Amino acid sequence: MEENNTTKIQEKSVMIDSFPGVKLIQILSGDDEKELLNANEALENFVKKNVRYIKYAQIRTLHKAIKDAKSNSDLIKTMPLLAYIQGRQEKKEAKEFVRIIRESINNAIKQNISKDAIDNFIDAVVAYHKLYGN
Repeated sequence: MEENNTTKIQEKSVMIDSFPGVKLIQILSGDDEKELLNANEALENFVKKNVRYIKYAQIRTLHKAIKDAKSNSDLIKTMPLLAYIQGRQEKKEAKEFVRIIRESINNAIKQNISKDAIDNFIDAVVAYHKLYGN
């Protein structure tokens, strides 16, 4: 039984650590239908596996902060708020979920990916959270 729990934790950890957030944001800014379908599927699976760790209201707070930013420079100014949201999470998995979203957005900004692509990413996170959440 103990080995089974360890395996589950390792699977969860691998899934979180290997989440290709920046790549998904980049793909969501493009027009390649096959890549868009694959990106949406990967994002859907990520949210589906982690939905139970973070409340919808907390996702909406993240969403609002990101959507209210008018440019990538405004978005950079929201990074401390996203760090605060991450820090407020009580569950380790919820902290990881927010960390991954925050780092994905931060890295997308560093790679000069458009604000619209970042908006598409966070919109998808909220949509899939609503679909699979409580």
